[in-house]
Formats: sequence, structure tokens, C-alpha cells
Amino acid sequence: MKEFLRFLIIATGSLYELETHLLIATHLNYLNQEQTDALTGQTAEIGRLLNGLKDNLRTRIVKLTTNY
Repeated sequence: MKEFLRFLIIATGSLYELETHLLIATHLNYLNQEQTDALTGQTAEIGRLLNGLKDNLRTRIVKLTTNY
């Protein structure tokens, strides 16, 4: 479980990196604001899902370690 939590933390960092790339692409006019808004909306949703998974997993890890 701890390995999966580490994976989720890395995935969150990658998501932040993607958001940075989206902003750069917009600044360089590779994407228009509408495209950027749509994509950042999707990254926000993915971020919420990742945070929910991390919170749930942390809770399970704490329960497992305190029961022994």
C-alpha cells in the first residue's frame, strides 16, 4: 500500500508539471484560452481524484499500523 501511495504522490507531481506545460503552451500561443481552460478543468478533476485516493489510502495505512 505504501508503494501505491508513493506512486500517487509522484502522479500528483506529474500533474502539476502538466499544468505548468499548459500555461507555457498558452503563453507561446500553442493553445488558446478556451483550450487551456478545458484542459486545466480536466487536470483539476484528476487532482481531486488523486487527492481522494491518497487520503483514503493514508487512512487505511494508519488503521493497519495502529491495529497491530
